[in-house]
This record gives sequence, structure tokens and C-alpha cells, in this order.
Amino acid sequence: MVHNRPIAVISADSTVAFGVRVHLEAEGYAPDIFPDPAYCASARLAVVDVPRVCPDMLAQITRLRVQNESAGILVITPQNTPSDHSRLYAAGANTIILKPFDSHELINRVNELHQRVFSFYSAEELVIGKARVVPGSRLIRIGQAEETIAPKAFDLLLELVRNPGQALSRKQLLFSVWGYQAAIDTRTVDQHIVKVRRVIEPDPLHPSHILTVRKYGYRLRF
Repeated sequence: MVHNRPIAVISADSTVAFGVRVHLEAEGYAPDIFPDPAYCASARLAVVDVPRVCPDMLAQITRLRVQNESAGILVITPQNTPSDHSRLYAAGANTIILKPFDSHELINRVNELHQRVFSFYSAEELVIGKARVVPGSRLIRIGQAEETIAPKAFDLLLELVRNPGQALSRKQLLFSVWGYQAAIDTRTVDQHIVKVRRVIEPDPLHPSHILTVRKYGYRLRF
């Protein structure tokens, strides 16, 4: 077990916060409790308690995402409708578990998120098929050649890399990469996916890594 792994627990309910902290400490995490994301701007990993999906709670998750776009955000909530979950993902959540939650499920999800976030931060190169993505220098290497793509296309690729195998909706990608700027729509995501595929895929018309999820969005397969 790895000890002292930092994580923020964000909850206005001290009972919920204490229960989450106990489970995390038993797994070797070092949780800090905050009433609001404004107090933990540097958090790379966070558990956010959302008792109900409302504009204020969504704004808190968005604030956390804006403060650290690469953060891993796990939401715990009793709300179980597709529309609520869609709004939470659009606000910036990476994953959601339902209350009342099983402690093993909480720890498994946190461990998965921790591995995803921190392996991304420590990676010098990420291999996708024959392409090697270098996050630090924002380059893509194909054999001996170095390729560059538009900044937003590279950001889009990194967002898929941060969530391998997970289907991300066009709205999620739009928020994560562009922040829902009023002048753009979800077709912008499709246009930039084309740019990424031209570099990453051996056959861009028949992609094997940047996969389309019909009527939803995209997912990455290494």
C-alpha cells in the first residue's frame, strides 16, 4: 500500500466528510476536508459530495475543474437519473458513485482515478498504436518523424488519454477543452477529432484508436 497520497474531500456535511476520510485513510490516502472547491485550487484528486444536483453544486464542480483541468474528480450523490449524471459529467466530473455507497466501491474508484491522473502526470511518452505522444513538449512522434497538431486538437487528444476506454460525450469534450465558449458547438469536436486521426491513425477513415461512440461521442483505445 502506498501511503500519504493527497486527496481533497469536498463536502458541507461533516458526517459524510468524516466517513469518506476514514475509508480513504485506511487505504493510505491523506485526505484534507474542504467545504468548497475554492479552498483547494491545487487539488489533483478530489471526492465531491453532491447531495442534490442543482446549479450551485454544478458550479462548484465546474470551479474545481477550471482551477485544475487535469484533476481527477469523483462525485458521490444519491441522484440516479440519466439527466442528473449527464449534468454532473458536463460540469467536470470524471466518475460518479451513488449514495449510500459501498466502501470497497469508493476505494476502487478512487484508486482507478489516482492511477489515471498520476500516471498521466509522470509519463514522458504515451504510446497509442505506432504513435508516441509527448505531453510535455506537445509533440507526436511517428517513427523518427515529429508531428504537431493544432493546440486544441492536442488538448482534445490529451483529454481522451486521461480517460482511456471511457466514452466521453461531445458535450463533455467541449467543456473540458473549450469551456463551452458561446461561439462554438459540438461539431467543433468532430472537426478536431478528424485532425487528431490524421496524425494518430494508420488509416484515418477506419480508425482503430480514436473510436466513435454512435450518437454520443468518442473513446480512446490504446
